[in-house]
Amino acid sequence: MSSGENNSKKIAIFVSHRIDLKSMVVDNPLYVPVRCGAALDENDKGNAIMGDNTGDNISEKRISFCEYTVQYWAWKNYDADYYGLCHYRRYLSFMDSFMPGNDYDVRMENNLSVRTAELYQLFNKSKMEKEISSYDVIVGKAFDTTKITRVRPRNSVKELWYASRNLVDPIAIDTLIKIIEDRHPELVESMNEYFASKYYRGYNCFVMSKKIFNEYNKVLFDILFEFDKQFDTTGYEGNKLRATGYMGEIVYGVYMWYLQHHTDCKFLERQIVYFKNTEADPDANTLAQRTLSYKKPNEDIKIFVSHRMDLDSAVIGNRIFENYKCNAGSARCFLKMNGDDTGDNISDLAKYFSELSVQYWAWKNADVNYYGLCHYRRYLSFSNKKFDQCSRGYIIENMLNDESVEKYGLKDYDGMAKQIKKYDLITGGSMNVDEMDFLFGGKRAHCIKDIFMIQEHLFDKSAPELTLKLVDELYPEYSKAAEEYMASKKYYAYNCFVMSKELFNRFCTFEFGVLFEFMKRFDLSKYQGNKMRTPGYMSEVLYGIFIYWVLKQRKYKVKENQLVFFRETNAAKCKVTPAKTAATPKKPKKDESVLKKIMRNTFPAYRVALRNEERLGALVASVNDLQKKSTEHSVLLARTVKVCQSTAPKSVQAAAAKPPIIATSLRKDIWDAKTLTSNINLNIACLANEIHETHKKSFGEFRNINTGRDVVVMASGPSMKYYKPIPGAVHIGMNASFLNPDVDIDYYFTTDYESRAPWFEKLKEYDFVKFFGQYSTGEYRDKFQVSEKIIRENNGRRFFQAAPSEDIHINIEFYPLMAFYSIAFQAIHFALFTNAKRIYLVGCDCTNAGYFDGSKQRLSDLVAKTSVPHWLDGYQKVKAFVERFYPDTEIISVNPMGLRGLYSDVYTDDFIADHPEIDSSKVTRLNSTQEEK
Repeated sequence: MSSGENNSKKIAIFVSHRIDLKSMVVDNPLYVPVRCGAALDENDKGNAIMGDNTGDNISEKRISFCEYTVQYWAWKNYDADYYGLCHYRRYLSFMDSFMPGNDYDVRMENNLSVRTAELYQLFNKSKMEKEISSYDVIVGKAFDTTKITRVRPRNSVKELWYASRNLVDPIAIDTLIKIIEDRHPELVESMNEYFASKYYRGYNCFVMSKKIFNEYNKVLFDILFEFDKQFDTTGYEGNKLRATGYMGEIVYGVYMWYLQHHTDCKFLERQIVYFKNTEADPDANTLAQRTLSYKKPNEDIKIFVSHRMDLDSAVIGNRIFENYKCNAGSARCFLKMNGDDTGDNISDLAKYFSELSVQYWAWKNADVNYYGLCHYRRYLSFSNKKFDQCSRGYIIENMLNDESVEKYGLKDYDGMAKQIKKYDLITGGSMNVDEMDFLFGGKRAHCIKDIFMIQEHLFDKSAPELTLKLVDELYPEYSKAAEEYMASKKYYAYNCFVMSKELFNRFCTFEFGVLFEFMKRFDLSKYQGNKMRTPGYMSEVLYGIFIYWVLKQRKYKVKENQLVFFRETNAAKCKVTPAKTAATPKKPKKDESVLKKIMRNTFPAYRVALRNEERLGALVASVNDLQKKSTEHSVLLARTVKVCQSTAPKSVQAAAAKPPIIATSLRKDIWDAKTLTSNINLNIACLANEIHETHKKSFGEFRNINTGRDVVVMASGPSMKYYKPIPGAVHIGMNASFLNPDVDIDYYFTTDYESRAPWFEKLKEYDFVKFFGQYSTGEYRDKFQVSEKIIRENNGRRFFQAAPSEDIHINIEFYPLMAFYSIAFQAIHFALFTNAKRIYLVGCDCTNAGYFDGSKQRLSDLVAKTSVPHWLDGYQKVKAFVERFYPDTEIISVNPMGLRGLYSDVYTDDFIADHPEIDSSKVTRLNSTQEEK
């Protein structure tokens, strides 16, 4: 049906943009950016991106139709030979190979940048035109529902959709099926086949010929308009208001199945790339306008030098070197040089990846023709002379100073550049295993594989075994090279190199593709010290394999340079003349702003104090002339305090009862944000106001949402392993309970500090509603705080929890959630707010017996002794609170241990079987309580 020679056809891929977010626009004429729901945009006029609210349009339906308003506008108002649709953060990749993706085969990238756009060929107009005109349909790759790990695997597409209760009501799917059966019987066979299959196709990313696009839209919008008429979303909130949009995704999957399996159209699958951050730079409207801060005119070589965070190391005065702190995100405010924590980065993984976090930064954010990597004390020699070296394969030099830098040609930019441009790859010198006069882990190696299998003081031998397995699985083109290299005796180590752009991109794709998958499959949580750096050590395996592969190609020019190891690199001891052309960042002034940065990072609760200061500063600034309007200003302050006090707990109201600041006439020379912040009464008022604003935003939409429904509060105690999901119940998880593969979580609570919780890295892969808490007062307010970064990565909502001594309040939109030394209490408080009919407590064991996965609690002896009494006291208070304020809500303990006898107790058969002390004839079983519903 299509011709590969038809490259002159007009192609328009419509990119749906949000009206409330300025996101990057890819500078490629094939992409047509359109604001989705522009009819609802208050700033519609003068916007550089056109809207979907002109001509024949359904722009006002954006809330329910989502990006389909853009697709409809394109269908009705634009003339092209090929039509496409994508999303401001989801694009089809046009690169030749598929990259490792998530469970849904979607490639995840942190940022939409010049580097990532180039990688996925989003700028390559000619390549895209050639490929698009060669097919009738190009779509995002379908994924296997049985291989999902972030939520429970599903046996079919239909099962997956019906299980997505947090997104759609099953009644909506039933309605859609009936509409398709009634109005489009020609699609029923395809619908049934697609639903029964395990290959889900979603995300609405495609390119189609004009003929197919028109036919598809006639069917699609006929179905969606009818669904919109029949399905009433009254009473729904959040995602469920988008029911029509989700039904469109089902129709999309059905119609693509029809095209692929019941027509002769030319059909191609491409990987979808998801960019987490696409927000535009303030001064850049298009991606092509974004420039890199380090790049200087006429410089096309950069060797990135990885520096430790805890050392002030000397730097070489040569503009060819770019000095970056590794793991910079851990202490950004102390940096005196560039860090690896800007742009697209893995700075937070540096404790596992070592200097590779700097290499990754260079790959994702820098644009040069030659890339290099070295270490603050290991450099490639560019001298023409040959020097003696130790058996470990490098030259040992006592000190990094002007003399030694000159000796190894590290100051000669022109000489280094000339040498680098002659080759595709310069690597550190190789070592012959037979000539090494030292032992690995007390044993002698006879080949490269031995080196990595016997160093069990650094990493388990299962690590290189898994690494080689992943090479075979993910990048079979390197399998032969891996096998031959590991059996050989020529060892490449230390990750010091300079490569052409082509080889560097290839190497990083291979290396990080393997290592990221390695991180998913290899449990690092049990390791400390050097063994935490196992992925970094495995990078040396991959580096050697890649060098061997390059050499086997026989088409690249490769050179081995000696490696120099400098024993002393301390900047205070080493005299190295700085480069005249390289501006050294100024040392931060030791003033109040620096102190604030330190406090903000060191003490999370200090962020609240800073926000209080901002509020009060704005209050002061709102009065143009304090002397003339002091009376008016006093009234304004009085009202603020009064309103905030009215929403605060009684203890807070009492503390804030005296307003001495209000009675004092305001003077311009003494009253500012700082002096106001120092007043405890106003601080209390501001905190109360912030709690209200935060909780209204986080919890407001969920008031009474579960009226008449069963809610399961699922903690991580040992008894949780016996629980099987109650059909139709809403599940609220906390801490590690989301890792239970048998249960789909709807809501999630945590206040745990991420350094104590190895599961935080996995949490961001799940898409349930997440609440992250912090203490509003008390001794724990600076502990157990989740970082801003974690909250952003998880699209989380914030909440405040009270001190254990405070009362329980009914309206959590105004007050902190109750806290009795366990996150379970905040989850219960939320469940009550949603007006649940029954609240089942699962895994709320009130013991020190550990967790459902067999792991032990990390409690000191003192805490272990006091925790259980604290918890039991809290549950007693909850019982009294529920009996008084929620008399129609029943609390049921499932397989109770410490809580036995406090609430209604029910048991599961397998729990009874494992606990012979329980008289099975005298207990109520869980299934019988369900039958009473």
